[in-house]
Amino acid sequence: MARDGDGNQAAKRDARKAVLPAAIGWIAFLALLGWVGFLHQGLGSPPGGWASEWWHPTQFLLLTPTVGGWSDVPLFGTTVLSLPSLLLVSLVYLGTRSAILRTIGLAAAVSGVVFCLTAFSASGPWELFHWRLSVVILLVGLAIGSAIMSPALAEAWLRRGPLAKLLLYVPLAFAVIALMRNATGTDETLPANFSPWPVITVFGLEMGAYTTVGVLFGLAIGLGGLTQWGRRPLIVLVGVLVGCVFPAIWFQQRFSNTEPGALVGMAVLAAVGLALASITRHGDRSTRLAHRGALFALGAFLVLIPLFAGRAWAAADYTINKFVRARTMSNALAEYYAKEGEYPERLETLVEQSYLDVLPRPRVGFDFLYDVGMLPPLAFSYRGLGSSYVLEFNSTEWVQCAYNPPWAPGAGGEYEEEEYEDEYDDESGEAWSCPDTRPALWGNEEEGGDEYPEEYDEYEDEYEEE
Repeated sequence: MARDGDGNQAAKRDARKAVLPAAIGWIAFLALLGWVGFLHQGLGSPPGGWASEWWHPTQFLLLTPTVGGWSDVPLFGTTVLSLPSLLLVSLVYLGTRSAILRTIGLAAAVSGVVFCLTAFSASGPWELFHWRLSVVILLVGLAIGSAIMSPALAEAWLRRGPLAKLLLYVPLAFAVIALMRNATGTDETLPANFSPWPVITVFGLEMGAYTTVGVLFGLAIGLGGLTQWGRRPLIVLVGVLVGCVFPAIWFQQRFSNTEPGALVGMAVLAAVGLALASITRHGDRSTRLAHRGALFALGAFLVLIPLFAGRAWAAADYTINKFVRARTMSNALAEYYAKEGEYPERLETLVEQSYLDVLPRPRVGFDFLYDVGMLPPLAFSYRGLGSSYVLEFNSTEWVQCAYNPPWAPGAGGEYEEEEYEDEYDDESGEAWSCPDTRPALWGNEEEGGDEYPEEYDEYEDEYEEE
């Protein structure tokens, strides 16, 4: 009985000791949310430059001489205003054991940093899109914060039963895939996106989360090598070196035009991260490092699966739109032209005169989202020009494709023969103003993809001058 009493007393003492750190963690969490909200209200741009609603940001911080002067040095201003967020999120991490609370805290801190950068260097877009851009920044922060905290989330996820695992992971993965398949920067209805550019998918997922996955894989490799410390020095050396350079290689494979200095910086940051991740306080060190490395790898895989599936699915949508559905439409138009001697004024004429059973429509995302009315359905844009036409469609990211039929001598039109011929990019004379694959991010060159013809850039420049 005495031993049981001593055990109960020890448990109570441990519980009392845990109360203070948890209280500090929760207070820091609430303070962090308050600080990020303060930054948003003080730095954010109201619509049209005038705050007409209570929830509109007022830019009161930027109106002060000190903070306003940091617009000339955005990195300095961002660093100063982000220091409280860094301190508070550290207290949240040290004071609580909740993976969800830590993730939300880190996401808030990342959002606060982006709030600062946007306010100091891009206040114009914020004023133009107001709450939309605020939501975009919050979701980008959530995407990056969740990717960084994925090992901790994976550890908590492993403690659940099989059904709970599916219910927790599948809806989130589907949401990411749906966003990547539906976000388009060229459609005026802005399906599944909060701004006229696919900022969330591009910067939050395909850059931020993707880069984090490379870092996590690198840390997992490095920790795997360190498990052999004192037994196999060569494996330790190789594991650490590969773990440090892997994030840079991972990033460079996707974004091949990245500056060498940035890649070196990524390797250095990975080395620092590996040093921190290798710190253990008790227990068998090799076992703990192996366990930690496995969590890093699992977290990376859980993040990578929807990223890979979403991008592959979006690429498939793009290919089907260009080479199947648009081709079906152009073939029907060619058949109509061969019989009628001119192209129709409306696409519906193709159905009315039985050239098509139904008009194809470009596929962007899951069809059921259009069927249930969650998103407005997309359609091919068409302009009949008598002896020619322009057929356009939107795709994911910022892609908008335009197609012209093959040019035929003597067909007429406003262009001379040589000028008109030069506009086409293949032997058939067909003109596509879009590449075979989606334009890549960060200046990367996709192999096998056709770039936009230079003459389109010239037309765009002339249009801007006018």
